[in-house]
Amino acid sequence: MSRWRDSGVPPLAFRESINYLFIHGVQTGCIPMFELRYNGKLCIPSHDALKDMARHDVPPSLVERIIMDGGEHRNGMMCPGEVGRSVNKGGFEIFVKLVPSFSISLNEEVWVMKHVGKRRLNK
Repeated sequence: MSRWRDSGVPPLAFRESINYLFIHGVQTGCIPMFELRYNGKLCIPSHDALKDMARHDVPPSLVERIIMDGGEHRNGMMCPGEVGRSVNKGGFEIFVKLVPSFSISLNEEVWVMKHVGKRRLNK
């Protein structure tokens, strides 16, 4: 049995959790996943963030809620200038890490979603 990377067809869970526009946008270039802005800058998902969203079963609507309405998230592995946003949901903390960048194709400063994570809250 070959791996899905060899066949070019991602597993069903990956296809269902991330819609076709996101995946197609990453393959074709810098396309924003939706018109989501944080502090006036457009948020663009990295390929790793899309994989994290699929792995942790985090839909794009929840990512939007985390960025817009979530609280501050900080840990020791964050670089200067990096921003973390998080929400608590169902016994887990789900967080998104944003890194400032510049998009040449859009000719504007953007936030790149570097990582989407999920960790169990202490009981």
